[in-house]
Amino acid sequence: MDKSSIHLGKIFGVEVNLHFTWFLIVLLLAWSLAASYFPVQYPDLTKINYWVLGIIAAVLLFASVLFHEMSHSLTAKYFNIKVDSITLFFFGGVAQLKEDKFTPKKEFWVSIAGPIASLSLAGIFFLVAYLVPSLYFEAIASYLARLNLILGLFNLVPGFPLDGGRIFRAVLWQKTKNLQKATYIAAETGKAFAIFMIIFGIAGMLFGGMGLWYVLLGIFLYTLSKETYKQTILKIVLEKVKVKEVVNKKFKSFSLDTNISRINIKSLLKYQQDYFPVVKGKKILGVVSYIKLTKFQQFVKTVKIQKIMISIKKIKVLGLDEDCYSAVRKIMRQKMGVLPVVDKGNLIGILNGNSLVSLMDLESQKKK
Repeated sequence: MDKSSIHLGKIFGVEVNLHFTWFLIVLLLAWSLAASYFPVQYPDLTKINYWVLGIIAAVLLFASVLFHEMSHSLTAKYFNIKVDSITLFFFGGVAQLKEDKFTPKKEFWVSIAGPIASLSLAGIFFLVAYLVPSLYFEAIASYLARLNLILGLFNLVPGFPLDGGRIFRAVLWQKTKNLQKATYIAAETGKAFAIFMIIFGIAGMLFGGMGLWYVLLGIFLYTLSKETYKQTILKIVLEKVKVKEVVNKKFKSFSLDTNISRINIKSLLKYQQDYFPVVKGKKILGVVSYIKLTKFQQFVKTVKIQKIMISIKKIKVLGLDEDCYSAVRKIMRQKMGVLPVVDKGNLIGILNGNSLVSLMDLESQKKK
């Protein structure tokens, strides 16, 4: 789990996390509702009433977002797609799904589940506001009904990577049988929609309206659409490449009994490695970082490298027949620039995550 998130527990086997930005937006939303929305809609209540309504409405709105994301997750689990977690954050929520199991049909139903859930909640809250004879229930329910209606309809807009954009991509993917082409068209549509939102927001501000939110949301969506497309291309390209095709066999390693006082630190820069394998014969026993070598040589020159290395048991290794997308994910999770490539316990070479980025850059220029 990300250190910037709080683990709340599991719902139907899905981990739910709360990003720290969630607290900021809940407070801002509660304040906005208590200070302006509810006083305008219901002018005869007290300040305490407004604050109670604001806090409850803000929390229930994010409960609605959680329900939206859970709908994605449970639909994914129905299709035997692994769901890692759900995280609620500043702009809403996101479900971490294992996308390599997707097909056009699965992506369509998983994507549309969220908007259906939000629109269903909108209907339920409208009924509560209409049927329950309580001003307080009406105030909260009518607000949540409107917001869930907006959330559901907004997510149906074909702007990738919104739900509607993923639905659009699923349809294109089914028709073209080409995920890269479908993703490109959906991403370009998403960026066009984002630009429209930015222009609309700027026009609103110029004519005295409240357009700043549209500008910020448009910028966010444009960036997200662009980056999601890059990530998709990265996945498509790297899944086709095996580690054995790109493994670097010209690397620097150290034997287990090397004394760090004998290491020429400056000469290590030419290898462009932030970690160096530590071996005994052909067997890899661990890795040592460039930073740690520099620090220890500066202050404690008599230490042998085995005393400061990270044991191989604590790091992930790569196999020759592993695909490079899986390798990149391991590198990112390990938070190391390189990982050792091993065959039957013997060190074959290393793989640098940065060396794989060029493949993505080349392929992302192709509009297939």
